[in-house]
Amino acid sequence: MSGAGQRPTAEYVWSQVENQLVHGSKDVELDESPEFALTDVSWFMFLSIMLAHGWFIRPKAFPLARKGDKRSARPSRMRRRIALFVAAWAVAFVLFPVGWVVSSLVLWGALVWPGIATVNRQFQNISEAEPPL
Repeated sequence: MSGAGQRPTAEYVWSQVENQLVHGSKDVELDESPEFALTDVSWFMFLSIMLAHGWFIRPKAFPLARKGDKRSARPSRMRRRIALFVAAWAVAFVLFPVGWVVSSLVLWGALVWPGIATVNRQFQNISEAEPPL
């Protein structure tokens, strides 16, 4: 959602560079806990935002914005779509028989699952508990 993912803040990076220049060290240890400006969204929210961009029919990636382009899709708009989608399901549970709504929800899940599985295969998704290779 945010380019190459999380990036350390400029101030943090500069302070680390200055620190290494003062100490004169040529080799630096891996920084395991830098300060990030933003936190990444969870995998569940990432998939939800992609589903919202595809109008909950299939996950759809966001277009690569180039200089001068008008942004056609924003994650903030997708979050509103998610809220409306969840609200629509809640209203459906109130207005219609529960069996019908559950059946519809299961059918919808079966229809979107192939797209979700494809996204899972295509993106690098390492949980925090799992060590990187």
